[in-house]
Amino acid sequence: MPAFSVRTLIVDEVVPGATAVVGMVITKEGIIYASLTNPSGNGHLLLKYDPNTDTAEDCGVILIDNVTPKEQLDKNNVKLGHHALEIGYDGKIYGCTSANWGPSYPSYRYEDIDGGHMISYDPKTGEVKDFGVAVPHEFGFAATVDPDRKKFYCLTYPMNYFFVFEIPDGEVSVKGQIRGRLGEFICHDLVSDKLGNIYGSYGAGLLFKYDPDKNKIIETEIKLPGKGVIDAAVLAEDGTIYGGTRDGYFFQFDPETEKIRNLGNPTGGTRTCGVEAGRDGKIYGFQGDFHIGGRGNTHLFVYDPETDKTTDLGLVEDPTRGTWGGAIKRAYVIHATAIGPDGTIYAGETDRYPHLYIIKLHDMT
Repeated sequence: MPAFSVRTLIVDEVVPGATAVVGMVITKEGIIYASLTNPSGNGHLLLKYDPNTDTAEDCGVILIDNVTPKEQLDKNNVKLGHHALEIGYDGKIYGCTSANWGPSYPSYRYEDIDGGHMISYDPKTGEVKDFGVAVPHEFGFAATVDPDRKKFYCLTYPMNYFFVFEIPDGEVSVKGQIRGRLGEFICHDLVSDKLGNIYGSYGAGLLFKYDPDKNKIIETEIKLPGKGVIDAAVLAEDGTIYGGTRDGYFFQFDPETEKIRNLGNPTGGTRTCGVEAGRDGKIYGFQGDFHIGGRGNTHLFVYDPETDKTTDLGLVEDPTRGTWGGAIKRAYVIHATAIGPDGTIYAGETDRYPHLYIIKLHDMT
């Protein structure tokens, strides 16, 4: 018997034009909201999935791109919450928008870019509020909230600015610029410890820390495994931070001792880009990257802190036939994740198809 079963929700059948799932949150009621890339320009950037009724719906227009010239290849604000979608203390969903590509096309010019807008969405009423551009010419790329969910911390692209957005009034303050190669993704996710300190990667694979009490960015000498670009990170109940890197490493970080422990490469692949803390005390993660021919080989793994053991649970593969992927329907790059109250794992796919995988774990004891 396999360790888990997989069912696939094809997102662009619900939200026309969507091409990727790039962010995800879960409400206290267990409702999933997934932020999307939608280069069509129709402004539909958010999906709702209700596990209680097994229904999905389009949340409507979030932000229309009215600022990009027609001749400009890269469209502004066609992506919501690239690892930059969070729930505030008021129950509203907050995210920062971004472009489809960034400075990776020949006619790119920094001044032509509008910049990412801070957006809020009220799940109760469906009301959307546009707070405007957070940092001119910059896009939101990685974010987290403090333990009280009153501050939204975000790293920008391409110039690596670090800003704070106050929930709910919308005041933005730029705290500084993080060192690293400009135009490269120095960090794909931010994480808060229990005291409200914020962590991310910078430079040549090191850890930076923002201390809100001192209002200071601290570029530490703490070395992350491998090349050290954080792809995903999560705070566990006991205060330990777990994360994955773009070159496939899985690590553990103790904020009190400031010690990092390399837990190795869980499945032998690259991009450990989905890491979540389960209600059972275990840490679940995904590992997988681009694959020739579009046949994914992303694996789901689990780490048990009690036994200090990591287990590869196998390929994320939907056995049913359908309209995509032929007979081999395997996950490609999992970039957004959440775990429901019943232990169901939700995984959003990017860089190939816009899929939401619904994963049920099996009791193997």
